[in-house]
Amino acid sequence: MQAKGGSRARGRRPGAVAVAVSITAGLLGLAGAPALAAPAVISTPAPTASIADGVALTVIVPITAPADAGGLLSSASLAEYTATAPLGMLTRQLDAVVGTGAVIAIDPMILASIRVLGSTAPASAREWLARFESAPNERFALPYADADPTLFTASSAGSLPSPLGFGFAIDPANFAAPVADPTPEPTPTTTPVTTPTPTPDPSAPPAVPTDDEVVAVPGAIDGIVWPRAGTATEADLGLLGGNALILSTTDVADAASIGGLGTLGDRPTMIASGEVADAMVNASRTLDEASWLAAVADARASIADAVAAQSGSAGVVVVALDRLDAANAARLPATLAELAADGTIRLTGLTELVEGAASAPAATLVPGAQDPERVATINTRLSGESAAAGFSTATANPALVTDPARLATLALGSQSWIGRTDWPTVVGESLAGIDALLASVRVVDATFQFFADRSVLPISIQNDGPQAVTLLVTAQPRTGLLDIDIESVELTVPAGSLATAEFAATAVSNGTVLVTVTMMSPTGVPIGAPAIADVNVQAGWETPIVAAAAVAVGVLLIFGIVRTIRRVRASRRAEETATDG
Repeated sequence: MQAKGGSRARGRRPGAVAVAVSITAGLLGLAGAPALAAPAVISTPAPTASIADGVALTVIVPITAPADAGGLLSSASLAEYTATAPLGMLTRQLDAVVGTGAVIAIDPMILASIRVLGSTAPASAREWLARFESAPNERFALPYADADPTLFTASSAGSLPSPLGFGFAIDPANFAAPVADPTPEPTPTTTPVTTPTPTPDPSAPPAVPTDDEVVAVPGAIDGIVWPRAGTATEADLGLLGGNALILSTTDVADAASIGGLGTLGDRPTMIASGEVADAMVNASRTLDEASWLAAVADARASIADAVAAQSGSAGVVVVALDRLDAANAARLPATLAELAADGTIRLTGLTELVEGAASAPAATLVPGAQDPERVATINTRLSGESAAAGFSTATANPALVTDPARLATLALGSQSWIGRTDWPTVVGESLAGIDALLASVRVVDATFQFFADRSVLPISIQNDGPQAVTLLVTAQPRTGLLDIDIESVELTVPAGSLATAEFAATAVSNGTVLVTVTMMSPTGVPIGAPAIADVNVQAGWETPIVAAAAVAVGVLLIFGIVRTIRRVRASRRAEETATDG
C-alpha cells in the first residue's frame, strides 16, 4: 500500500494503549467502554495534545475498481463487484461510506460501465448506481479509470487525456423509450375492435445517453485535483488545472505545522494525514468490540497529535484513504460515528474547507517525480493510440477505433496498476492489438505480365478489418520502362473483402519494372507498409501475338475446309463404286 503522508503500515502506534487509557474520560467520550488499563500500560506516558471542540475532520474515500485494461467493466465484472451475496467490492465500498459524512471520490468508469449497458446491465449494478446517485455524501470525480494524473503530464501526452466518446459501446436497442400503455377498451361481441398502437411517452427521457450523461457524477464538486503522493511538480499542477488540490503530507513542506488546510498558489489545498488514515483504517477493520474501541481511541489520539502539531489551520484534519481501503472497512461508518459522538470532532465536507481557505496558511510543494520506467511504458501506449487514430482516418467510422483506444489508454494508466509486475506485459498486449489493426489493410503481393503497349495495371488491396476503408492508392514505377498515367486512385474496400485499384499504363520499353505501391487515408495519413509489385514489361509484343493468333486461326480454318472437301469426295467415290457394283 502506498504511503500517504508517512508510513501506512497497519497496526497501533507505540504507546497507543496508554493514549487510549489516559484520555478516555476527557477526550474520547467513551465512558462506557471496557476498562483497558493495566499497571504496565498506565505507566506509559500519554501525549499532552487534546482536541478542541469543533475540530473539522474531512474523510475522503475513493471508490474504484480493480485494474482493467479495457476502459469499461464487463457485465460479468459488474455483476461480481456489485453483488450483495457475497458482497462485491463495489458494494462493500459503498456500504462503508453512504450516509457517513465522508466525501466520496468516484471513478467515472464505474458509472459509465453501468450506463452504457442500459437495460442489459446486471440488476445489482443498476441498483448500485441508483444507490450511489441518491447518497447524501459530498462527492467528486476522479480522472476516468482513476488514471494517474502526473503519469500523463510527465509523458508525451503532456496533459491528462479525457474520454472521446462511448457510442461504440451503446446498443440503442437497450435504451428503448418507454411507451404509454393504451387504455383498455371493451370489445363488443359482434364487432371486432383494433387495439390502439402504443405511442411514445412524450415525457420520457432521451432514450440513448449522451457522452456527458454517461460519465456524469450527480452533485459532484468540480475541479478537485488529487495527484498521487510523491509524483507532482509545480509544472504538473499547472497542467492539471483545477480549483482545489488534495495532497499528502509528504508533498508539502512543514505539513504538520500547516495542518489539514493550506493554499498552494491561489488554490485551496487539503493536506491529508497518512498517520490518521492508518489509525482510522485499522479501526474500520477491527471486528472484536473491545479491540475496536481501543482502535477508535488510537484514531482519536492520532487526530489529537495532528491538531497539537498545527500552527496554521488549527483544528482541521484531512484523511484520504487508499484505493480499495473501503472494500475491507466494514466498521468505517461506526468508527466515524464514534469519533463524532461527543461533539469534539465534526465531520466536514470539502465544500466547507474550500470556502474557508482564504485564511489558510501558504503551503510549499515538495517536488515529486514519476518513475521513468512507468513513463516510458505509458509512452509506448500513447504512441500506439496515436497510430490507431491515424489509421482511423481511413475507416468509415473513425470513432469505432479512436474511442475505445482512448479508454484503454486511460485504463492502462490507472493507479490500480501500481505495484503490478505484469503491467508492462499488459501494455504490450494492448499494442499487439493495435499492430494487428494497422496490418489489417495490405497490398496483395503479385507479379504482373504486361504485354500490351497500353493496358491496365491491377493492384489488389485486402481489408481484414471490421469496417470499410477508403484509400488513396499510389503506384510509382522505379524505372522509366513503364509509364503510369495517374498518380493515385481512390478505392473503397469493404470489411473483410478484397478490391482492386486499376492504373492505366503505357509500356515504354521491355524489361522488369518494380512498382512501389503505397496507401494513404483521404487525409494523407499513411496506411500499412509500402509494397513492391514486380511487373514484366514486353513492349510491342501485343501485335505479333495477335498476328500469330490470327495466322493460327487461319491455318486451322483452311485445314478444316480441306478436310471437309476430302471427306465429301471420299463419300462420293464410295457411292459411285457401290452403284457400279
